This record gives sequence, C-alpha cells and structure tokens, in this order.
Amino acid sequence: MAIVMVDGVRKTEPITSVQQVTGFGYWQLSNATLNLDDASVGSNRTLDILVENWGRRYNLKGLYDGPVLLNGEVLQDWEILALQFKKKWIQSLSDWQEVSESSGPTLYRASLEV
Repeated sequence: MAIVMVDGVRKTEPITSVQQVTGFGYWQLSNATLNLDDASVGSNRTLDILVENWGRRYNLKGLYDGPVLLNGEVLQDWEILALQFKKKWIQSLSDWQEVSESSGPTLYRASLEV
C-alpha cells in the first residue's frame, strides 16, 4: 500500500473498506495515476510516499517496477528511510498524545494486562 502526502498533508484516501484495494496505491493496479489538485503542485514542495510492507514472503510489495513520474518527468535521487521497529527505537519514542481520529499514518501505544 502506498500513501502519498504533499507537505505532510495526505493526498490518498484512507482505506475504509476492502473494495478500495483495487484503487490507487495497491498492487492490483500496477500502473496507477494519482491526480493532485492545483494547490498541491508547485515548486519547493515535499512529496512523501509511504510504502507499507504488508506483503508476506511471496506477495508483491513495494513500488511497482518502473519510474515514479511527476508531470511526465521521472523523479530521481529519492531519500529512502526504513522504519525498523526495533525495541530500542520503540522505547525511545516519547510525547505520546491522545488522538480522536487520524487521516494519515499513525502509531498507537497501548498497554495490555493478561
């Protein structure tokens, strides 16, 4: 699954039903287009594409083979950041806040007593 954000504002629809997995950002569409509104396009903008690795061993995952285009031009020199949820990093997270709703990627913290 791919989530597209421009300057930190989500531009892809949050998934609310299984029927949406045939739309932009999912593997059923190998050559998809996302049209951004005019307010999202311009110079000095930050484009983030968060690719979630939901796939298992033999499932497809990541971006489809081929370039990512913006207005027909190939985007290059990507900065790729791997989010590795290792114990030390998770324990270093702080400033947790209550959230009533979210339209973007969110980490939640919970305690479970067994």
